[in-house]
Amino acid sequence: MVLALTLWACSSSGGVDDSAPPVVSSGVPVFSDLSWSCSTEDDTWTFAAEASAWTAGAELSLALDPSYVEEHSLASQESAADGSWDRLSRTLDVVADPRDQGRNDSTALLCDAGTQAALALRVVLLAPDSGDPADCRVAGAELDWLALGYDACTERWETE
Repeated sequence: MVLALTLWACSSSGGVDDSAPPVVSSGVPVFSDLSWSCSTEDDTWTFAAEASAWTAGAELSLALDPSYVEEHSLASQESAADGSWDRLSRTLDVVADPRDQGRNDSTALLCDAGTQAALALRVVLLAPDSGDPADCRVAGAELDWLALGYDACTERWETE
């Protein structure tokens, strides 16, 4: 019975849109854009990335120095139907007390010039099929991420 229903649902008279373009994966995602900004008006940080193909999201690590590191993820906000790009982002509220900081919700990184100058970032795109690292970039201030126990990632994203 289930097989008959499945076959009926997939038959040409059963609702499959043959005119829709086929879904095509464009391979392993790599960064095509990476940006971050801080709004003193809203007390928020926003991190965004664009990838050359679909992703399973991205992992973001933020640090001012080796003694303070935050972990957040970037989630897909928009992607191409054919798999040719994926836009990811995360907005974090600034909290005054580091003990109130929460993953994917808030940050203890203040929105001031000193923090912005000292901020080190590490962003890893995740492959859509396995969730394994597909591309990795570091940006901002120099930090030895390897010494902190992170996998090797030395390619820098240079901002304008």
